[in-house]
Amino acid sequence: MPSNSSTPLNSNSPRSPLSSAVTPAMIPSGAYVPPMLHLTPLPSPSLRAIGATANGGYSKGTSSDPLPTVEQSYEVTTMPEVRHAIDRLDEEIVSLLAIRLRYIEAAARIKEDKTTVRDEWRKQDVISKAVRKAKEVNFDPTICAQVYEALVEGCIEYEEVKWRDVRGLNNTER
Repeated sequence: MPSNSSTPLNSNSPRSPLSSAVTPAMIPSGAYVPPMLHLTPLPSPSLRAIGATANGGYSKGTSSDPLPTVEQSYEVTTMPEVRHAIDRLDEEIVSLLAIRLRYIEAAARIKEDKTTVRDEWRKQDVISKAVRKAKEVNFDPTICAQVYEALVEGCIEYEEVKWRDVRGLNNTER
C-alpha cells in the first residue's frame, strides 16, 4: 500500500515506496523527469518503463512498452502518469480482444448449425470464470460481470453475422 507520509519519493527512508534511490546519472536520455523534482531522480525506476519522456509528459505507448503494474499504480503522482499507464493497458486489452474476435470468427466457421451460435450455458460459464478471476486479482466482480456481459453479447451478435457471411447468406435472413 502507498504510504501517506510526506517523505519525498526519492528518499531511501523506510517510509518511501522505493527500495533504492535513482541517481540522475541512471536516468537514460529521453526519460521522464517530473517537473516537481527539478531534474532529481524519477519517483521510481519502474516508471521509466511506462514511456516517460524528458519533457515532463509521456510518449505514445506502443506494444513494445512494458505493461504498467499494480505496484506502479501506487507510485504515480501525476495525471499524465495515470493516463499513460491506462492508455498502455487499453492498447493491450484491445489487442487481446482482437485475438479473441478471431476465435469468434473461427467458431462461426466451425459451427454447422446457426442455433448453436447462441449458447446461454457457455455465456454464463464465460462470465462466471471472468468473475472468479476478478476476485482473485482484486478487480470488482460487479464491474467485471457487467463488462463481460456486454463483451459476450457483442461477440454473439458478431458471430451470428459471421456465421451468415461464411455461408454466403444475406445478413437480413434468419
